[in-house]
Amino acid sequence: MKKNMVGGAVLLLSPCAFAADSDVVATVNGEPVTQAEVEQYHTERPGASKEQLVDELVARELIYQDALRRGLDKDAQVEREIAEMRERVLMAAVVRQTLEQRPVGEDELKAEYDKLKGQLSREEYRARHILVADEAKAKEIIKDLEKGGDFDELAQKHSTGPTGKSGGDLGWFSAEQMVPPFAEAVRGLKKGSFTKTPVQTQYGWHIIRLEDTRTVPPPAFADVKERLRAALQQRRIADYVENLKKSAKVERTAP
Repeated sequence: MKKNMVGGAVLLLSPCAFAADSDVVATVNGEPVTQAEVEQYHTERPGASKEQLVDELVARELIYQDALRRGLDKDAQVEREIAEMRERVLMAAVVRQTLEQRPVGEDELKAEYDKLKGQLSREEYRARHILVADEAKAKEIIKDLEKGGDFDELAQKHSTGPTGKSGGDLGWFSAEQMVPPFAEAVRGLKKGSFTKTPVQTQYGWHIIRLEDTRTVPPPAFADVKERLRAALQQRRIADYVENLKKSAKVERTAP
């Protein structure tokens, strides 16, 4: 097993650096390339044939050996990069071990889902709007509506937005999908009513009519299970770091 200590860091660049005792499929200047390494490399290159994998591992070993011949393992920049790589590998390993020791179970996932279920449902709106360039024009249209004008026809006639041809129909949307002034106006409407004053956004002036509302139920547990697992795992790691801080002496210096 080849191991090169550089400034306290293990050199991780060689594809054969941790060769296991298994069948040797090639040697490169006396250094073995093993079947175990080929199988491991195959997880990175699933579409490659065994011959391709062996050729690539041989090429990588040749490059690694040449780097050692050139003394690059003694280069200060390389030493720093290796140290950083070693640190990242160790950090990933301790995170993995922490999660393995305290796995997120099915009961915990279901409890988190039940806690968040109310937040996962949402209110949606169906509305129409007429978009014009200036406030005066919008006020004229509102007057026409108050006299009994047909919203769809006025939208087709006056609206500059892309929905004008369809009578201003915006379909179903959540308030979060709309710019704040528009969303606030929609929330304040009752079904079948329209805004009595024009609503200004960066797109122009809107007259909005609320067609309908509906409550969208939360997604099924199975659909969000893995997202919940990732969130709980992040919480695990955050707790782990906080516990480390409690027993550590951390001193900050002003820049």
